[in-house]
Amino acid sequence: MRSFKKALLSTLAVLLCFALLVAIAVYPYFACDAFYYQDASVRQSLAGQFDLLISGASQGLCSILPKTLDETLGCTSYNLCGTLEPMKYRYLLLKQEVERNPVSTVILELSYDAMTRTRDDSGLELAIYQLGRLETASQRISYLCTEVSPKYYGSILSDTVERGMEVWKKLLRGKLEAPPKLESQGFYPYANFSPMPDKDTYQYHRSEGCILTEPTEENLYYLEQILTLCQRNNIEVIFLAVPTSESFLWREDNLDVMRQWYQDTSAKWDCTFYDFNLLKSKLERYPEATAYADETHMSKTGAIAFSEDLAMILSMTQKGENTDDLFYSTYEEAIHARFGG
Repeated sequence: MRSFKKALLSTLAVLLCFALLVAIAVYPYFACDAFYYQDASVRQSLAGQFDLLISGASQGLCSILPKTLDETLGCTSYNLCGTLEPMKYRYLLLKQEVERNPVSTVILELSYDAMTRTRDDSGLELAIYQLGRLETASQRISYLCTEVSPKYYGSILSDTVERGMEVWKKLLRGKLEAPPKLESQGFYPYANFSPMPDKDTYQYHRSEGCILTEPTEENLYYLEQILTLCQRNNIEVIFLAVPTSESFLWREDNLDVMRQWYQDTSAKWDCTFYDFNLLKSKLERYPEATAYADETHMSKTGAIAFSEDLAMILSMTQKGENTDDLFYSTYEEAIHARFGG
């Protein structure tokens, strides 16, 4: 019996030492917001200022500059978008920020797969990003216990320790910079652009039925939660689709299905919907050669132009000016108007 107790105590001591070492290793990762997707301390330090929030995933993260909106609209905005951000976590982040900011407008970025993508589709990568954005230890523990499959625990621990040690090295060398999202108010640029294929190589509707068009039950539920939250707090909601490359629009054959779904849902909830893929001046404003980091994400050059256009359109709407004539009605109409046929 004594041997068993001694072995048990030794095991507990080893586990406690291991836990302590892990806690020391990961502490700066959660305390310093050193990675591009982290912004918990930024949002906390700026709480109480924002009257416009941008909610979405990576397409919104790299395409909307809050300061451009602020300059034109006279607001104070923050880009809440996160890589692979599912509808549930958009809701939870919005709820937190609505409770501590005087929010009057929410721009909801909705990509072609925002309502059909599942958390399982994103797996480990999503878990790492979400864990890094949470503010408190209790939130992180709750998230790991309720939202993450145990099969990812080992990989998450390894990744988190590695990131923590990377931050420790920067701290010890005096090279740790301010959180990336502090100055940009949440915007994070894709640094490089990737020229899209020449028009002559576009393949019209080559990918048949590859874009899913049936929203998941979870996404439907949390979209309704977002809209209800905003409605109860007298917050205007704007549905927004940011530009993707023309080559992507050509290749997929059922993008108009999701576009129509967003159109119908925005009308049902009395929201405005802007799809900048339908902007008549899209090719001039967002050239394929410089405006995109990949087929579905804008480069910094494209983001600057798009943010200016978004601010202008929102300003026109605030003044009661009609903007309908600036847009085509469908992707099919836009493609044929731009290139003929």
